[in-house]
Amino acid sequence: MSGRLGWSYFNCLLIISGAFGLFRKERIINVGGYLTSSGKYKTDTVGEDMELVVRISRQMKEARRPFRILYAYNANCWTEVPEDIKTLKKQRYRWHRGLIEILTFHREMMFRPIYGRIGTVAMPYFYIFEMLGPLFEIQGYLMVILSVILGIFNVQIAIILFIAMVLMGTLVSVSSLLISEKNGKNFSRKELWILVFYATIENFGVRQYFSLWRFGGYINMFKKPVGWQKADRKGFAGKADEVTP
Repeated sequence: MSGRLGWSYFNCLLIISGAFGLFRKERIINVGGYLTSSGKYKTDTVGEDMELVVRISRQMKEARRPFRILYAYNANCWTEVPEDIKTLKKQRYRWHRGLIEILTFHREMMFRPIYGRIGTVAMPYFYIFEMLGPLFEIQGYLMVILSVILGIFNVQIAIILFIAMVLMGTLVSVSSLLISEKNGKNFSRKELWILVFYATIENFGVRQYFSLWRFGGYINMFKKPVGWQKADRKGFAGKADEVTP
């Protein structure tokens, strides 16, 4: 939420949530629709939501037409999320593979002033911090292990850096919660404290797992394509009054 609000403010938003995205029909038709092997560009991607946003931005910049792609932080929407580790892992593999496919397909936008801040700031950011980020993070974990083996591990510095990382991650999550509650109450006080608790403990194992899965996205790029690998949907179970629209 925090990141997309910032990119939206500078009109550099390159990705929206596929389940909650709204597009102008004529704009999608003009850019050639979804990126598929049977379409105009003869190639596939599993990151169709982000790719559409990037291609629309690219077309508008090349045509020198003013436009805005906005993020509605206060939209109250619901979607089904993965219910088991295997499905969650496949989802993260798919997300990172899609990111690599999109940045590779639109690599000509990188560092080119004709695309404004999208080409000179947003695209390089996604390339360095989002696409290559897992490689640096995994390398960091390996260096920690190696430093312990070699006896050069500095415990005091490691603790300070880890605490700073946890506090920064928690700060971003709590800020997002405050923003989401700004225009209406979505959570009870108890639920907010539970979410803050989760925002803290996710740094102890969960974040590392996600980094490994994102790294797995690179490995998947060298394997035979397996399609979109959509998750099985079970639907919202329970009584009607238990599911709030």
